Amino acid sequence: MDQDKSHRFISWGHRILGSLAIIIGGYWLIAWLSGRAGQLSAQGSATGVIIMKTNMALCQLLSGLTILIIGLKNTNRLLRITALLFASVVSVIGFLTLSENLLHFDLGIDQLLENELPGAAGTASPNRIGLIGSSSLTFLGADLLLFLFDRRAIAAFLGSVVCIINLVPAVGYFLKISMFYAQPTLTGIAWPTVLALIALGLSLVFARGNNGLIAKFLSDEPSGILLRRLIPAILLIPVVISYLILKGERSGLFDNYTAIGALIIAMVLLLLMMALHTARTIDSANSVRRIAEKELEESEKKYRELIKYAPSGIYEVDFRTQKFTSVNDSMCLLTGYTREELLTMNPFEMLDDEGRKAFQIRIGKWLSGEKPDETMEYNVRAKDGHIIYALLNVKFSSDDQGNPVGAMVVAHDITERKRLENEIKILAKFTSENPNPVLRLSKEATIQYANESGLMCISKWNTVIGGIAPEEFQIFIKEIFANDSTRTFEMECFERIFLFTAVPVKEGGYINLYGVDVTEHRKSEYALRESEEKHRRIVELSYEGIIISSPEGQFQFVNKRFAEMLGYTPEEILGKSSNDFFYNNEELVKIQKSRGQLKKGETVQKDTKFRRKDGSLLCTLYNATPLFDSKGFHIGNLAMHTDITERKNFEEALARSEQRLREALESGNIGI
Repeated sequence: MDQDKSHRFISWGHRILGSLAIIIGGYWLIAWLSGRAGQLSAQGSATGVIIMKTNMALCQLLSGLTILIIGLKNTNRLLRITALLFASVVSVIGFLTLSENLLHFDLGIDQLLENELPGAAGTASPNRIGLIGSSSLTFLGADLLLFLFDRRAIAAFLGSVVCIINLVPAVGYFLKISMFYAQPTLTGIAWPTVLALIALGLSLVFARGNNGLIAKFLSDEPSGILLRRLIPAILLIPVVISYLILKGERSGLFDNYTAIGALIIAMVLLLLMMALHTARTIDSANSVRRIAEKELEESEKKYRELIKYAPSGIYEVDFRTQKFTSVNDSMCLLTGYTREELLTMNPFEMLDDEGRKAFQIRIGKWLSGEKPDETMEYNVRAKDGHIIYALLNVKFSSDDQGNPVGAMVVAHDITERKRLENEIKILAKFTSENPNPVLRLSKEATIQYANESGLMCISKWNTVIGGIAPEEFQIFIKEIFANDSTRTFEMECFERIFLFTAVPVKEGGYINLYGVDVTEHRKSEYALRESEEKHRRIVELSYEGIIISSPEGQFQFVNKRFAEMLGYTPEEILGKSSNDFFYNNEELVKIQKSRGQLKKGETVQKDTKFRRKDGSLLCTLYNATPLFDSKGFHIGNLAMHTDITERKNFEEALARSEQRLREALESGNIGI
């Protein structure tokens, strides 16, 4: 059942059950005030029919009205005070009458409204509510007060207690077992009273709304399906079987011992069938769990392979220890160092002085709230001493105070591109012999010179030497002369891509354009960017939540999926302690134990529970691997989380079902 239909069903069920109690209570209150109930009570002394008492009728009427007020979407102050008054009256009458029954004294409250003659059926004292009825009213009054003070969870529980108390006389009336409903000092209660009290108890269970038992019963979750299959059988089949067996015994078809034996056989068969059904359900759940575990294992393997074999260098840095914390194979190939060597090195020592200074400037911008560029070019010294020109994509991580504590970096080797740029400067001296295009344009964008390759480029502009360059170049030339700076740009000519460097000669009033063919290099760069984007999307769009945390549980990296699981954005989680997100202290104790295992170098695969931003439960199955630096210090943990909340809910529902089956079986043994 979808959520809207479930909400409407719960809302109408709450109102109908409350109205039923109003009708029953109101009818008997009118009957007492008109004298009709007194006559029925006198007749009941001879016939054994038990009559609802005056105070009970009043309390049922007041309880039903209070329940309808609770169900209103908007209530004013007057309605709330009225509901509190009604609930208080019910609570006081129930408690005082219960005290009379338990302590055997008379407070004089039983016949305040109407008098009843002595000797009424199932009644210990004239017009006094029995033990079951007074207990129910005590719980019911407290229940209504709790609802009015917004303690719905406890109130719904007490509502179910009222139903359970009245289950005894209800079964008694159905099976005609007078001991269950007609003993004056213990069970004496009228059947309309039983019906109304059960309706009131159920209405309070319904009033819990979409978070209660009724909502779970109506849900399409595995627990709801299991409840809908088992509860009707648990409630109806034993009662029906007992009714048929008692009917046969009373008709003389078999004696008492045969009836007991038949009941035992029927209950054993019922429990056996339910056990088999539950076993099949558990097998199905185990199959789902095994599939989920296999998918998690495969996903983790793909992630490890993705990082390990990525074509770009990928590494993580801890600013506090100034060490690499992880490096992939491409990073080793790029620098010429082994993984073991890199993990012992200070990554900043691989930069030149200018690079270290530029990095400090970026950190300063980040701390001041300014967002620095995600990419930056650095000169990196390889193991053999040669310089690698690297384009670095940096993602910082911070602590609770917002201070940078580390970074994840993707490094691209752009040495070849730098080499090409340097070649342009050299080739500028050999214009006529230069196989690459060389152009000269005046300040007014008139084409003054073009070598052979340059002629191919200007032909694309549909002009010749002496002609005017396109409008966008006119604007470009004005900007260069205004800034007196060298600029670079790319241009495609007949399926070839050229990187041009524009060098202004201000005193001559012209600019020289020196081009170099970078077609193959651009294709490589495009493939590289496409590969990087693909890998980044795999991590960000992964179905599993991926995190990196400190040994104490502080988040240093989370992907988008993990943040979505908890209902946050990655920025809201980064730098915070994972301890703040666990569902309860029990989960925190379990995770501390797992951290101890990780510190010893063990890999951990377990499940845990988090509390989402909206307060709901998130269950995950995670694989965690410890991260160590070159000296063997535990510096963090890498974990992948899979959402198993639905599976956990299903397993818990199955566990509760098994518990009820065991309890039912134990009850059957006691009966034997």
